[in-house]
Amino acid sequence: MITISDSHPDVLAFCRVKRNLDKVRHANISVRVTDAFMRAVERDGDWLLRYENADDRIEVTRVIKARALWDALISGARDAAEPGCLFWDTVQRFSSSDRYPGMAVVSTNPCVTGDTLVAVADGRLHVPIAQLAAAGVDVPVYCRDNTTGELCIRWMRHPRKTGTAVPVYRVRLDDGSSIRATADHKFLLGTGEYRAVCALQPGDSLRLLTRFAASLAEVLEQGRSQDDYYWLCADGRTQAEHHVIAAFFGHPLRRGEYDCRVIDGHLYLAKHCEMCRREFLVCPLRREQGTCSYGCAMRLRWQQGLERTGWQHSRQRRRER
Repeated sequence: MITISDSHPDVLAFCRVKRNLDKVRHANISVRVTDAFMRAVERDGDWLLRYENADDRIEVTRVIKARALWDALISGARDAAEPGCLFWDTVQRFSSSDRYPGMAVVSTNPCVTGDTLVAVADGRLHVPIAQLAAAGVDVPVYCRDNTTGELCIRWMRHPRKTGTAVPVYRVRLDDGSSIRATADHKFLLGTGEYRAVCALQPGDSLRLLTRFAASLAEVLEQGRSQDDYYWLCADGRTQAEHHVIAAFFGHPLRRGEYDCRVIDGHLYLAKHCEMCRREFLVCPLRREQGTCSYGCAMRLRWQQGLERTGWQHSRQRRRER
């Protein structure tokens, strides 16, 4: 994340910097918006832009209408989805890390170490973030919707290494496992509160996402299928993994019916061939396909023809008797 103060003399040019992708790529941009600026917008007042560097004896000042900058932010959000607005005074008021000496919020992008597992929504579930950074492609990940509190999927954009030689904390859990992260990385607690690593206390409980395999009968207490499916449990609610993935990609698949895979951003259904029992992938529009190849399809039709013929012959022999 690249940010700039709302009082920097170059802030208007910054709002347009990503219109030319040769200048800034693979990074989001945001303006750090203060309460004072928002009050100036409300009263349609002037806004002072100022930059000073005492060492180089540089001082730049200019005055603009606050709403001119606000209009630039709104137009950018409408036309290009950037820059974003970081309401900086709000961030500092609600950040627990500001209560500790030397831990005041100065930027964004909380970090974890390369071996940290990320819950990706493409069938793999747990993948080290270092592996995602090496691949260098966007990937769907499991998240929590802070408005509804429900499990959802969002795109992780351009996973990458963002820092080196920074202090790293180790958070130990009661089951013996541990997570390493920087001081400002926030965890979701069982109370619904987000808390930075540096502010965690012994006894704090983290909210978890659990994945497990079970049949429809075991989870829903209905249906006759004994095949195992993958299920996700978050905040006490259990959902079929393929149902969550299919809903995100806009395919109306029924609950508990298919094993979904996302490959190169495309949704596929994993099925087992009715003839040879090997696993194969099909697109959702062909989800009723039962065989993996033309050869298996012909063999299955032949076998079914034999079964029908044999049943008819048996019935005829009984009549003759």
